[in-house]
Amino acid sequence: MQYTTGHSPFQSSLTNRSTTMNGTGVKRLRMEDSESDGEICEMISPHTKIARVAPGKRFFALKATGSVFQSENWQPRGETLYQPLQHEVLINTTNIEQVSFSEGLAFVGNEAGAYVSTERGHMIHLWRYDDRLHKLYISQTFLFTNYQAYSEVREILEQL
Repeated sequence: MQYTTGHSPFQSSLTNRSTTMNGTGVKRLRMEDSESDGEICEMISPHTKIARVAPGKRFFALKATGSVFQSENWQPRGETLYQPLQHEVLINTTNIEQVSFSEGLAFVGNEAGAYVSTERGHMIHLWRYDDRLHKLYISQTFLFTNYQAYSEVREILEQL
């Protein structure tokens, strides 16, 4: 996966048996790895509220809040209509080729897809490769009107 910029720690939400301490945080042995390769995952911050990484997977969970919107129909020149994220989603990053970040004004709609307002926010675009067309396209995009929520998700993506 390619990223446009950044470097930050992330937090993964794990429920496990074995715990040891080190200078940077708590390390927990994943249950699925305890009998195989003994891989260790590091848990740096217990305070992430908006997103978390599913243990041992290339998934991250994104919670539905009043400040997170999404669209699967990205349009150029800021014409994308974002709808509120209704439920927590697990996003599989295995097939994501690139992630890009932007900020600016965006159109926000309601659950039915009707325009409600124009909001300033930060966007995260998930890019996939189309084998038939031989080019990248934005498969899903998220708008965050709360900078802290955006920052938490971005930190997780930068570490995947």
